[in-house]
Amino acid sequence: MNVRIDTASPLLSGFDADYEVVHSGNSTVVLRPYEMHEDDLIVTTGEVGLMPGGIHYSREVFDQWRSRIYGTRVTFRSDSRALDLIERVNLRLGMARIDEDSLLLAVHLLSRSRPREIGITSVDSAKAAAYQACDRDGDALAASIRTLVGSGEGSTPAGDDLLVGVCAALRSRGYLSEATLIASMACDIAHRTTRASRLYLRAAEAGRFAERVHVLASSFSHQADAAKIMKSIQGWGASSGLDLATGMLGGLLIASERAGSSIARSA
Repeated sequence: MNVRIDTASPLLSGFDADYEVVHSGNSTVVLRPYEMHEDDLIVTTGEVGLMPGGIHYSREVFDQWRSRIYGTRVTFRSDSRALDLIERVNLRLGMARIDEDSLLLAVHLLSRSRPREIGITSVDSAKAAAYQACDRDGDALAASIRTLVGSGEGSTPAGDDLLVGVCAALRSRGYLSEATLIASMACDIAHRTTRASRLYLRAAEAGRFAERVHVLASSFSHQADAAKIMKSIQGWGASSGLDLATGMLGGLLIASERAGSSIARSA
């Protein structure tokens, strides 16, 4: 279909909404509601994929829609007939198959893409948060999350992307309560970070992730897929792809260790 929408999008509830355009790029338009307590609406096209609460247009429809934006105001009106033509996409992340050799390859490729001494956004910091959540070490986990939330530059700081990656990893391996615990604790202090990060952290708390995160989570079952995605993520924003992958790989290593796999000990 030409139009796809997150099943959790408020637009499906059938209300009229006015937004301010705060970013208009080649593949992404960010709309901010005039009711500031509501989340931003992220409209995307192409390989950017569908975002939590967002809308994804085909390239032709996206370009036509964006060309009709005049000024900084965008209005969506309820139209039950139009809603019938929209594909609804559930962004809730399920279990993913992991191949040990593919995961080790991804860890190796990540180490070549960024130095180990990268600061707070390292595989070690991701592993620490995942381990603390699995071990129910609330004090240590709270300290880790305080260090990470809001740390970094850009619309989604690196520390937040890393935490989203950890949550996705744990959820993809069946550690649902542990993933929810991390996201919930991050949401408790999300006032320290950006609006975009708050949106993604709240979505992670509900088990929902951007389509790109789904692609990342499903890319460790074959070595060819792992190699391809580790190259692709370097084009996801300034560092968001690498930060998401760092968090996910750290979380997957701890999940594997908990499952008694040899993979975590080899990484």
